[in-house]
Amino acid sequence: MRRLIVILPLVFAVAYLARGVAELSVPVLERHLAHEAAGVAEVLGADWARIEVEGLSVRVSGEAPDAATDALLGLTLARALPLARVETALTHEPEPGPRRDPMLVELFRQRDTVIVAGSFPGPGSRADLLIALGRAFPDLRIADLSGIEAGGEAQAWGAAVAVSVAALGQVGEAFVRLQPGRAAVTGVAVSEADRLRLERALNAVSGPSLQVATALRVPRLPIVPFETVLITDAAGTPSIALCAARSLAEARGVEAAVEAAGGLGEAGP
Repeated sequence: MRRLIVILPLVFAVAYLARGVAELSVPVLERHLAHEAAGVAEVLGADWARIEVEGLSVRVSGEAPDAATDALLGLTLARALPLARVETALTHEPEPGPRRDPMLVELFRQRDTVIVAGSFPGPGSRADLLIALGRAFPDLRIADLSGIEAGGEAQAWGAAVAVSVAALGQVGEAFVRLQPGRAAVTGVAVSEADRLRLERALNAVSGPSLQVATALRVPRLPIVPFETVLITDAAGTPSIALCAARSLAEARGVEAAVEAAGGLGEAGP
């Protein structure tokens, strides 16, 4: 009984001392872990990282520049502090997607074909243009060589489609370039008065939100009212040797008449 009485106080004393040592060692351990974690963050250049230590738990938060840096910091801390439980609560900007150039679409007419090239920002804008071309020129072939990889949006697209249709239908040798909010038209006018008329017609359908730039050239040589020269081969097949029509519509009429007779050739205004 006396031995039990003597041993019990010793047990309680040892337990009390052990508890005191543990309580004193926790702050020391936390400071050590915080110091080691801060050293790792400094080596990696992660000055944006916030480190909190509670016992053996090390929590890292902050906004990492990217996912790779986020993963690298967490992995390095786990290896440098094997006795600790490392938790990361990092945020980062999502990885940027591939860079896409703005929309650029080009159209030009080659006899009985309208060629569409370039890149649209999506299938909807391409469909709008192709449908409008098909309705405006039912007798022409629409050759679509375009893609839908462009970035951004097709701004003022309804006006851009209207300008494209008007230019291809009225301007000789028309070439149309479409960019977001802008349309550029080059081609040939038969006279200065015709150039002014075509520019007014294009501006009339452009609307206020689309910028239209025109570069319509007028041939320096005088244009005769009308001249057409046809030649035939040994089999009697006609072809156009020279045609100076008064308008694009008149030139197309000459071509149609020659083709109906089995010939070939391209007329010009």
